[in-house]
Amino acid sequence: MTKSIWDYGAVGNGIADDTAAIQAAIDDCPAGGIVSIPVGVFACGDVKVKPHITLQGACNWGYRDDPVNPSCLVPVSDEAACLLDVTDAVGSTVTGLALQGNGRGKGMHGIQISKAEGYGKEEDAIRIEKCRISHFSGDALHLSHVWCATVRDNMLSSSRHGLYIDGWDLFIYDNWLTANRECGAYGRQGCNTAIIFQGNRVEWNGHQGVCSEGGVTWVLNGNHFDRNGREGARFRRAKHINITGNAFVRDGWRVTGEERSVGLTVEEGSGISIQSNIFRSLGGDGGGKERHSPDYDIQLRGLDTAVVRGNVMYQAAVVQNILDWGGHDNLIMVDNVGSLAAGNC
Repeated sequence: MTKSIWDYGAVGNGIADDTAAIQAAIDDCPAGGIVSIPVGVFACGDVKVKPHITLQGACNWGYRDDPVNPSCLVPVSDEAACLLDVTDAVGSTVTGLALQGNGRGKGMHGIQISKAEGYGKEEDAIRIEKCRISHFSGDALHLSHVWCATVRDNMLSSSRHGLYIDGWDLFIYDNWLTANRECGAYGRQGCNTAIIFQGNRVEWNGHQGVCSEGGVTWVLNGNHFDRNGREGARFRRAKHINITGNAFVRDGWRVTGEERSVGLTVEEGSGISIQSNIFRSLGGDGGGKERHSPDYDIQLRGLDTAVVRGNVMYQAAVVQNILDWGGHDNLIMVDNVGSLAAGNC
């Protein structure tokens, strides 16, 4: 069964408050049904998605700021915590929407899970797919106390973090995480566990592309990190981390003071595998006149039981390919090859 928000009085001009119409369609939709968000711009806030439904838009947004004829949600006021709240939406799917925050409010998120405490009695099993979530004063996708979710084929951009992770069992595939003020994806201290992060393009974020504080059991595979302000990826005090088959290109270009320009940093980690990644140094997009980065491809410190093997760093650093601070226990580091950037730019 499909419920269209038109039938519940939605206006779709980007000005009228469509919150009540969207919420009424959701509340009236039976489990297994679809709530249709048609082409239009619908102003709303704090819409609560219920379990086992699909919130579906026309997936025709583009990369730039003004998608043509999207199913678009925008804030109706500065007071909302988010546009869509999926905190209690066990087993539901949000797909094909463009959510545009316009920088409004203070810490307003695009889509959020926000549980006061605990992780709930069952898996969230939320699916966020094919959505463009951008220009929020908070995070594009904020998952606080999440337990099991899939984030796939989205563009999460121009917000504080593209993706904020506080929880377990996440499948993060084939997304753009681009031009966020801080991180493309941020894992909160000690609360980012069992993460599969694969096939994503992570670019032009102000801080790290991926930053994990105390993460456990990450698989970081087949991603492309490009021109992030600090590291493409940084893992600190993490355990059981597999970093394999990624490309790290011209990260670390915005460092200041005593910060080091680095492509990949792993510090004080245990059970770490860093293998078969490639690194490259370049300037910006302004014709090659900008400062080349990074200064160092890989930065290591205080690893316990780790392998760093078979990474290729051809013309890939300005100063040194691997910056090893030592303090390791049971580290194997072999078969890594590299050279400095052409002309030591």
